[in-house]
Amino acid sequence: MRILPVILTLIMSASIYSPITFAQEQPRAARAQEFFEQGNAAISRGDFDSAISLIEEAVKIEPSWAELHLKLGIACLFKFIRSRDVAFDGKAIASLTRAAELNPKLAAPFYYLGVHYSAKKDHDKAIAHFEKAIAADPSDTPSYTSKWEAQLRRQDFEREIPAIRAEVESLVKRSVTDKQIRANALLAAAKGYTLIGDDEARDKVEAVFEAEFPERPESGQILFRRAVSEKSKERQADLLETLFARHPATRQWPLYSMAFRARAVQQNVSGEKLLTLGRAWVASAGNDHYQKINSMATVTAVLAEKKLLLNEAEAIADDALKSVAAISPESVLGPSAEKEEKERFINFLKELAQRSKGFVLLKQGKLVEAARELDASLQAVIREVEKNGFITWKDMDLREVGVRPRVLWLAELYEAQGDLDRAAKYLLAGYGDDEGTNKYIRERTLELFKKLGRGEDRAAAALSESEKRYKALTAPSSNRRDEERKLLLAKKMNKPAPDFFITTLDKRVIRLADLKGKVIVLNFWATWCGPCVVEMPHFQTTARKYNGNVNVVFIAVSMDNNRAQVVPFLKRIGYTELVAYDDVAANNYNIASIPTTVIIDREGFIQYRDVGFGGAGETYVERLIWRIDDLLREKAGSAGPGLR
Repeated sequence: MRILPVILTLIMSASIYSPITFAQEQPRAARAQEFFEQGNAAISRGDFDSAISLIEEAVKIEPSWAELHLKLGIACLFKFIRSRDVAFDGKAIASLTRAAELNPKLAAPFYYLGVHYSAKKDHDKAIAHFEKAIAADPSDTPSYTSKWEAQLRRQDFEREIPAIRAEVESLVKRSVTDKQIRANALLAAAKGYTLIGDDEARDKVEAVFEAEFPERPESGQILFRRAVSEKSKERQADLLETLFARHPATRQWPLYSMAFRARAVQQNVSGEKLLTLGRAWVASAGNDHYQKINSMATVTAVLAEKKLLLNEAEAIADDALKSVAAISPESVLGPSAEKEEKERFINFLKELAQRSKGFVLLKQGKLVEAARELDASLQAVIREVEKNGFITWKDMDLREVGVRPRVLWLAELYEAQGDLDRAAKYLLAGYGDDEGTNKYIRERTLELFKKLGRGEDRAAAALSESEKRYKALTAPSSNRRDEERKLLLAKKMNKPAPDFFITTLDKRVIRLADLKGKVIVLNFWATWCGPCVVEMPHFQTTARKYNGNVNVVFIAVSMDNNRAQVVPFLKRIGYTELVAYDDVAANNYNIASIPTTVIIDREGFIQYRDVGFGGAGETYVERLIWRIDDLLREKAGSAGPGLR
């Protein structure tokens, strides 16, 4: 028998339900109260044996107090979770049941009995107890959400959704004067809409909650989630700044970094806005050497690129250099790091600071000082361009905040110094896969060639040569691809595939035996898994390449506990290939993390297993195709009809 770990968290909040008050003038009541308080303290420190003994003494004195039986039941549940001793499981149920009998108007015993049965997957009993908790106290919103979760775990969960929606809507419309009850009702309603996959309705309810209770921590969580999912950078920054203003506890460097980066890529953002956010980001970095120097360097580079508040930017760059100078090898990377590693780290931070200072000096027209800083910090770039005439480093850290790659700053420096040939060389060396950067390179190259007295044809030819060179450098050679393919195909596992059964969205049950003679590609995923969400369009792209081929089947196996969220999610992302709910497949195949893709050959042997998503869509599709095609070439018994 297993009890889900979530019970522990739920039980810890038991005190919100039943504060105990006794007639202190009665000696018996006073003794019971004393035993209770000592037992409650024992629960708090995790001494459940003592808690049970003490509260049992209180029950002997006052056996008719429902609250004592409630706490005894909770203590027994703690003990059972820790020891797995079924005797305490039975005592927990008996104590909670007795509490409910003594005081039917007390919601907590029914609630915890519901949680207990839900963990045992006895959903009917769980729902019945949650409904009793709601009947005892209609404001007991945890019972609503737990009941809905239990309803959606039933096999015919689709039939439950209309009733859940009706209850959710009733909570939203409930008219109450108690603000706490109103807040809890709205939060429960938002959770309910989430459970049935109606994100649009959830967002509307959360907007109401955020407007009515802007200072509550849950409003901060709502703002944060909206900010993270917001596609508009301007709107994202607005949400984060609102979050900072209302919820001081959120003023931490990861969020300030996100807010500054969102503002940095806007076209018409003011320097004052960037400076305010930038300084807050720097301050929030605290004593973290990398975050502190990186934030200073990033803020300075953005201000320099936009040519805003250059004096203030220079001051930040100077502070960064002073901060680096104050760092000792003993204070970085921990005692296990080698001295050389620590010195390399400090030099890296120094280069960041020098680079940003050089950017600002260049924009200020201080060419001698700028050359000194950039020459010191960009030696690696200079060496590669001078040696090869190109560079494959594209400086994503700068591009992500709208700042040009380092090589283009060197080109600007050389142009300002009058060395136009060298400026053109460095411009062309920076050609890559970012269209914004390439557009800048094309425009500046035409201007430089005009200054050099060379025609547009020569400029166009130079740009074309740079583009061809970049593609040749980055395109994988056929030899390299062949070698990669051979290595991948050599990693066959030849492991017998365990049986599985899964249930499709239209209620068909599929077993391994049903797919005999086919290459089977199982992708284990969930709606809440970020890498899975990124991977699924590429999995679908691969599946569509085999449409009509009866010898291969692709199945996306959902591991969502709440199956009601799956179909709305698939509609949102436009996924139309075969999807099934997991029954025992994940357990039989020892799926420990997702996404995981398992490829089974036509004889029923697992040949390949990929854990995680590599992050390159085209490569992902190609690597799957290599292995599927290789397995399809192997002889096998005739395959049955395709599954779609």
